[in-house]
Amino acid sequence: MMTEKMTTRKPYRTFFRILLFSTALFCYLCPAAKAKDTGNTGQMENFLYFIHPDKQHLTARPMYFPAESDEYSLGVKILTTLLQGPRDKELTSAWPKGTSLRAFFMGKNGQAWVDLALEKQTDGQEPFAQADESQELLAVYSLVHSLCLNLQQVHSVKILINGSDRQFLGRNVCLESFYTPDMAFVK
Repeated sequence: MMTEKMTTRKPYRTFFRILLFSTALFCYLCPAAKAKDTGNTGQMENFLYFIHPDKQHLTARPMYFPAESDEYSLGVKILTTLLQGPRDKELTSAWPKGTSLRAFFMGKNGQAWVDLALEKQTDGQEPFAQADESQELLAVYSLVHSLCLNLQQVHSVKILINGSDRQFLGRNVCLESFYTPDMAFVK
């Protein structure tokens, strides 16, 4: 009887050991586990996520912002810089030109809301009207990773468009819930 209890508990121990090890490994290997002080006159190294040249993944690029105790201000700077696009010519922005930040809110429970202004294209269509699912997911996760992996107080993000809680970004990706980082999209 005692042996049965011991053997049924071992799989759980193994599972939790693997979970703990993989979490520690993720934090060690991920370049943007959280913003860090560079030692340069109050500059903090943060990582913003742009579309990799293979157009199938995101890649992190370091950006330096003034060290601030106020995470809200840092979040606004991260979002504004992300929406302006990458400095590196081989990368592309996941968000269309003209996208801007309308509002940014941080809750006490680790949730953040980002309200983006999306301008219609010159042909009158919505920016993501012709986008496929992978393009929409890269846009969502570029924003989610850039916030969640740099701000201690943000663990999940909900995206609003033009002040509205929309059902979809384009035709494929649902915006009704909060998103958390998913490193499967990062290369």
